[in-house]
Amino acid sequence: MKKVIALGIVIGLGAFILLSCTASEIRTVKIEMKAKSPNMERIKANLTKAEAVYPNDPEVYHLWGRYYATMDEYAEMDKSLKKSDELSDKFTPANDTLRMIEWDGLYKEAIETYKKLDYEATLKHMKDAITCWPKQYEPFLYGADCAYRLGYNEEAYNLSKQAHQIVPDTLRVLQQYADMCLINEKYDEALGAYEISKAKDPTNAITLFSISEIYLVKGDTVKALEYSEDALKIDKEYAEGWLNISKLYFLIKEYCKSADAYEHYLGLIKEAPLRDDQFLYVLSVFQCGDYDKAKTVLEKLTMDYPDYCEGWQLLANTYARLKMKKEALDANLKYDECLKK
Repeated sequence: MKKVIALGIVIGLGAFILLSCTASEIRTVKIEMKAKSPNMERIKANLTKAEAVYPNDPEVYHLWGRYYATMDEYAEMDKSLKKSDELSDKFTPANDTLRMIEWDGLYKEAIETYKKLDYEATLKHMKDAITCWPKQYEPFLYGADCAYRLGYNEEAYNLSKQAHQIVPDTLRVLQQYADMCLINEKYDEALGAYEISKAKDPTNAITLFSISEIYLVKGDTVKALEYSEDALKIDKEYAEGWLNISKLYFLIKEYCKSADAYEHYLGLIKEAPLRDDQFLYVLSVFQCGDYDKAKTVLEKLTMDYPDYCEGWQLLANTYARLKMKKEALDANLKYDECLKK
């Protein structure tokens, strides 16, 4: 009986000593963390010991989370805090507070780098902020924007989709998500998002032009033209809209309308138009039957781009329609020479 009692005392004393050691290590960690210059190696060593003794103590993992936050190791911080929450909800308020503090600091830092146009740094900060607190949509929104600017289109799509899942009714998020779907050629997904965006903001011409683009890809030129026309009723100063509708009119063989739309485009842009766009325009003018205008445009086009063979060929045909036989022959010769180069 005495042996049993003695054994019980030994076991109890051992448990008390074990508990005291663990408590002492945790207390040491807490004190060290409050120091002006905490010894992170000592904190790590004490936490490692504490975890070995009490692997199911939620406070140990909360303190690990604080340690990793100080070391800017946010993925490890996240794992530690999740482990703490899984073991008990006792430290969940403290864990959430830590997450929000780290999120706030990272987000503010990311906004500053964004203002400086440092998109790589901003994307990293935003992704760290997401790791800390994935319930806020803003880091997903800015992260998607940075990823797109850096050419990471698939990542931009994924980030924008996550932002949309958090706040599906926020117009700015919805529009970005639709744009990223379109860029990544997810046309049905993009169309659905744009239609919701259009219902929320029917005066957004860019949304209508984007829907037009999707219908064009789907081969529905009539629908594409309908949305482009509606968009230009809203924003008559959008140069690219006039260029796009010029091409759409050309596709349905409305050549005179195509030429008129292109001239609207020319009146709005400041830079020189692209060569191929000019050629499409002059084809519209030619098919519309305005050979004098086609001649004027083609003479300049072939002067600017003497190696553009199609220009010489169409100019020869234009001269022929105007019964300018010598000029037609000369243009044909230029066309033959161009093909031989």
